[in-house]
Amino acid sequence: MIVDLSQRITGDLRTYNGVPAPKISAFLTHEQSRARYQGQCELLFSEVHLVAGVGTYLDSPYHRQPGLPDHATLPLGGLADLGGLVIDVRARPSRAITPDLLKDAGRAKGGALLLYSGMDAHWETDRYWNDGPFLTAAAAEAVVSAGVALLGADFLNVDDTTDPKRPAHTTILRAGIPIVENLRDVQRLPAAGFRFHAPTVPLAGVASFPVRAYAVVA
Repeated sequence: MIVDLSQRITGDLRTYNGVPAPKISAFLTHEQSRARYQGQCELLFSEVHLVAGVGTYLDSPYHRQPGLPDHATLPLGGLADLGGLVIDVRARPSRAITPDLLKDAGRAKGGALLLYSGMDAHWETDRYWNDGPFLTAAAAEAVVSAGVALLGADFLNVDDTTDPKRPAHTTILRAGIPIVENLRDVQRLPAAGFRFHAPTVPLAGVASFPVRAYAVVA
């Protein structure tokens, strides 16, 4: 079974405050293309303009620091066919995800650690943008210590957006661990025993960009 973990991107997508919505249009419509192909064929050429951090997207280490791998240089071995582990963080007493909630993260060593908060149920609402969980600096250190290859989350940001230091992004990305944010339907996965995939488009010089994240469950 394949479980799609990606949010759908549309031209009227509600985005985070200050980030413009994607613009999806046709560079060449079916109708316009008919003359080019002498009436024997018609093809649509799409045109998409977006700020990279919309939908379900992957932050490469380059997002945090120049010289680190971008979407074109991240090795596919760390993005696709990864053994996956889900940790349920819904029982936290506050928005903060603390190290004690990640005590089993070591089981995801070399694979993908996905954090399940259930926030995807509030996608495109004020609650999603304002009330989502985040990792404390110590929790980010715990992720790195666990030796995971990739971190995924079904919420807006692994950092507290009111903290300009962005300690979680700093610690995790500098350790070479890419981050996938805004996942959905993580509750459809078993706690373990699935393979996670989030390959990037090889865009040189791009730090963050949407991905089609999915899991294969045996």
